[in-house]
Amino acid sequence: MTIKEPQASIFDIVDAPRSWESAWQGMPEFKMDAIEPFQTIKISFDSQEDVERFAALIGQKITRKTTWLWFPKRGKHLAPSNYRYVDES
Repeated sequence: MTIKEPQASIFDIVDAPRSWESAWQGMPEFKMDAIEPFQTIKISFDSQEDVERFAALIGQKITRKTTWLWFPKRGKHLAPSNYRYVDES
């Protein structure tokens, strides 16, 4: 019985050039801000009147289609996929 050498993994080849590395040279650092809520609370209402009273208390519009909201109300949030690189030079 002979012992075979283990097959090299593509991840073991450290010196292999990565196609994206040259394009990213000199790019500014990107830091993703936390977008997860501190706490989430599920609230149930007995009537439409209760929903309207609650909406008035927090100063936000709540419709039948509203499934979540932030308190206090946040401005428009752009997801990272909507960000664009701008050359600052």
